[in-house]
Amino acid sequence: MRFYPANLDALLVELSNLDETLALFESLQQMPIFGVEEIVPAARTLLVHFRPSAIGFEALAAQIASRDIRGSAREPGKLIEIPVHYNGEDLADVARELDISVDEVIKRHTGSDYNVAFCGFAPGFAYLSGGAGF
Repeated sequence: MRFYPANLDALLVELSNLDETLALFESLQQMPIFGVEEIVPAARTLLVHFRPSAIGFEALAAQIASRDIRGSAREPGKLIEIPVHYNGEDLADVARELDISVDEVIKRHTGSDYNVAFCGFAPGFAYLSGGAGF
């Protein structure tokens, strides 16, 4: 876990992987730290906005670092099926790049479950984890 100042009222926490990031995010939601205003998760980071009048950078970093996030298990989420139309202009290029058929690309993609790791820059835009791994 590494800490970087992001602003006078924000610090960026860098973690090793998505699982650690989500475990720390959940820990901070379940047991909030006084003075923390907002937490924004990404793939390997959390951006933590705080009130400097309530807690300083060093104290906040120390409290976050003391969290035990090893072995944190998330509860399974709700399964949602999303209809997908495989008609993208680059589908044949993807198949060619992977040296497999278009049908095989579709089979691998539809044969996997994905998890919404976090939501992105636009409303409703989800970053997914898991999947076929091609």
